[in-house]
Amino acid sequence: DRLVGIHLNDSMTELGSRRDRHERIGMGEIGIAGLANFIRDPRLANTPFVLETIDPDIWKDEIALLRAIDDGSVDPATATPPAESASENTDSPGTRSGA
Repeated sequence: DRLVGIHLNDSMTELGSRRDRHERIGMGEIGIAGLANFIRDPRLANTPFVLETIDPDIWKDEIALLRAIDDGSVDPATATPPAESASENTDSPGTRSGA
């Protein structure tokens, strides 16, 4: 009744870690199936979601995947995460893959 919006992201860290580390959809500890259970919950049907993931270059693909899961056109059990962008795929120091 008081929930006005939800920030949605996968998580780099496990449940209970007390850390809010965002991850690309389907690439974290929650996973696609866990996120599907969340976005399909009928109690949240009229609640807006705000995508809060780390790679703006694939936001469009992540949103498309989440919408397809929500409308039932994609099975979360067989869905694959969107490919990472070239800007995320690097081994330079200070980046996620190089850390």
